Amino acid sequence: MRKRFLSIILTVCMLLSMLPQTALAANTINIQGNNYTIGGEVTTTGLDLNTAPSENTYYKAGDGYILWNGNGALTLNNATIDITTSSAFALTLKNDADVHLMLEGQSVLKAKESTIKCDDGNYKCLYIAKYINNGGTLSVSSETASAMDLGLMKVSVNSEVTLIVGDDARNKDVPLIQKIDFLYNFGTLKFPKGTTNEEIKEMNIVSYGETMIDDTIIGIAEGIVYPWGGDVTNTGLDLDVNTPTLDTYYKAGIGYLLFSPSNGTLTMGNMNMMANQDKPLITLPKRDIKLVLKGFNTLENTYNSNTFAMAIQQGELLNIGGSAIAIEPKNYSLTFSGEGVLDVRTSENQASSISTDGTFVMESGTVKKWPGTEKKLRY
Repeated sequence: MRKRFLSIILTVCMLLSMLPQTALAANTINIQGNNYTIGGEVTTTGLDLNTAPSENTYYKAGDGYILWNGNGALTLNNATIDITTSSAFALTLKNDADVHLMLEGQSVLKAKESTIKCDDGNYKCLYIAKYINNGGTLSVSSETASAMDLGLMKVSVNSEVTLIVGDDARNKDVPLIQKIDFLYNFGTLKFPKGTTNEEIKEMNIVSYGETMIDDTIIGIAEGIVYPWGGDVTNTGLDLDVNTPTLDTYYKAGIGYLLFSPSNGTLTMGNMNMMANQDKPLITLPKRDIKLVLKGFNTLENTYNSNTFAMAIQQGELLNIGGSAIAIEPKNYSLTFSGEGVLDVRTSENQASSISTDGTFVMESGTVKKWPGTEKKLRY
């Protein structure tokens, strides 16, 4: 009898050892080495974190789940919340602390009202980021209201993350995102077809990644939408061969280049370009050009040559390289303006910095106008 009893005990122990860790306790679940209290299912009810639990909590959401770590971090793993039949919000956030929304896989939030809601508060930030090494996608849409109502929060969409805001069935009489301070995009940001320039402007988007309307990439500079010319960070930009007919936005590092063919203006906004090539990083068309500097801009050509590495060339007339700036006598002028800096480096890591707080004009190798008395050209 004793042997039989021991045999039963061993069998039960063996069966328990074969169970997944998630079944070790009735009210807890273990995910990737961390224990979470089971908080129930939120697929059709939404999740209100205004009274967030202090402990790690697990919520079932469709075929996936949501994890709350009790310390301001929320992980969505292939989660689905669909409350289009009620007036609740899919996700309600506290308004007195930063929230880190970590994405793993593809998560979808749908609601009749706003999907993500935060009451007006202390101007905190919602960080939308990837979970550990895996990127993720979050789609938010509302039938009648704004997809997100954020109480003047800042939002940061981090790299390797995609945020899809709204869909074709949205109510176009309300903004896509309501009460947002700034929307910083380092990843991918997608809006539905028909999104207007005014809607983009109202969201105060600062884009360092890709922003799209439908499936078309757009450029955004100071709230204005421009056609996308591509990423020229490591390829250079030839505006002499490929001169656009419309104002065009080019991504350059964390900043941008904006060329306006109507008046020959090339704006540099906190851009940086770096390449190793036996040609200029930027080739300008054969015409008078106005170069507007905003923020700190860097051009670096690391091509190893006995001659100066060419950074900007206007047709064939302008070379910036080594520790000097030279313009060969031609029939075109280059006007620098703005309140920024252009830092030009070569393979020797020598720099020529042009800093402007007004306008100076170089024409036929001669400085025509120099604002103020402070030296602005440094070698």
